[in-house]
Amino acid sequence: MAYLNGTAERVVDDEFPGWVEVRFSGADGAENTLVEKLPVLDGDLTTASKYPASVRIPCRVVKTEANGTVAVVELEHEATDLGGRNVFRVPADAVITGP
Repeated sequence: MAYLNGTAERVVDDEFPGWVEVRFSGADGAENTLVEKLPVLDGDLTTASKYPASVRIPCRVVKTEANGTVAVVELEHEATDLGGRNVFRVPADAVITGP
């Protein structure tokens, strides 16, 4: 399993299961925003947690580019950004692999 580092900025909806706004940087420096359910994100966040907070977004590494410094990732669990995209070019060091 791979994870993309992100920051949960705020609670958007505290009704179960809880939705938070998450931001992460693309390889080009642009900031990407998605609104996702708390159970999808890897971490111990609840709607009562202190924000902003670090989270890990489940993803799949599609390929690497630029001599391994850029990773192309596809978000898991049908997660998308506010524009409906789920594939992103991100800095390779923002991706963690493991359990």
